[in-house]
Amino acid sequence: MQNAKCRFLFYTLHFIFCIFFACFLIAPCIFSGVAFAASPLDEGMALFVAGDYEGAKEKFAAHLAAHPDDPTALYHLGMSERDGLKSKYYFERLVETHPDHPAADAALFEIGLFYDTSPFNLSGMAREEFQRLLRDYPRSPFVPHAHYRVGLISLAGGAYDAAREAFRKAIQTDAKLEVTPFARAAIAESYLLEGKPDLAIREVEDTRSQKRMEPVISRLLGIAAEGHAQMGRRAQADSLRMLLVARFPGSDDAYRIGPRPDLPRPPRVEPDRPGPGKTEPVPSLTQSSDASPRNVQPPPRENRPLPPPATRGDESPRSITPSGTRYLVQIGMFGRTEKARDLLDRLRRAGFQVHDQTRKVRGRNLRIFTSGPYEDPDEARRIASEIDRREHLGCRVAEVK
Repeated sequence: MQNAKCRFLFYTLHFIFCIFFACFLIAPCIFSGVAFAASPLDEGMALFVAGDYEGAKEKFAAHLAAHPDDPTALYHLGMSERDGLKSKYYFERLVETHPDHPAADAALFEIGLFYDTSPFNLSGMAREEFQRLLRDYPRSPFVPHAHYRVGLISLAGGAYDAAREAFRKAIQTDAKLEVTPFARAAIAESYLLEGKPDLAIREVEDTRSQKRMEPVISRLLGIAAEGHAQMGRRAQADSLRMLLVARFPGSDDAYRIGPRPDLPRPPRVEPDRPGPGKTEPVPSLTQSSDASPRNVQPPPRENRPLPPPATRGDESPRSITPSGTRYLVQIGMFGRTEKARDLLDRLRRAGFQVHDQTRKVRGRNLRIFTSGPYEDPDEARRIASEIDRREHLGCRVAEVK
């Protein structure tokens, strides 16, 4: 009897041990599929980091179908989308549905950039978005960038005092010195445009002594050269121009002094802006990227064309134009106000051929002013430059078929 009880206890313990051992071996196999199965969002992030933006868009869209208004998917869809209007839509959904999300300030800044770089000159709407960012996200790393953009908009409109105030706020809030060099150069340029070359030269001299001014040295030399020329100091102006061309032969400022047909126009240099979140900036294109999505450069937006090359009379090289291509000067988009009517009258009295059309944008009826189209791209650029010289509108030239 005693032996029977011992055998029963032995077999019972052996059975329990076998059950636990089997669970120990089988459980990892069962749960590994759940733990490591990639969701559409994870797959989309991996494709985004790898630079496959079209593939990433499909994954993010699939994730949104199951999780409407997911902020991570909305933000990265906006960054992956080449169509500017679609991109803006995703950013607006993110800001509207998740205003406290870490990427909300980045999305709002992108909305402002959409308007600021629009070929239809939506600078008023851009200013509203940048000012909204400054109001709603005062601790955002985008604050100095928003101040800088507001300054550029004011500068293009001829509001020089307001522009300098915005540029100085950008400098005061720019702890990482990402915007400061460009803001200081813009202050000097504002004095030059206002017809105060002595103050422009003084600002250049003060700025060149500051730290990290390398990105704008060529611009400062160009401003100083133009300032001396306006004051009748031809020798100093020529000396600075020679220095500029010798030290920065491929710069945009050297191109303005005397464009060469054998050299392409250099890309426009702008301050790097921070990525989504509250602290870290996006590295420049010359820095190596890691696996973090915020270090990935998204594809270029179709609504962000580069400004037309600066022209100086007949010195600009003649462009080779495809057959059937013409060029339209996009003057701007304005509300149906008395100021818009006055602007149209001024331009037409000055001899410009200006077309007035109406389009509905965000529920508002806006007037679109254009000139052309022109067969010769240089003629279109000359018209745009002349209108800018008179009205400071930031005109753009677009190809039309």
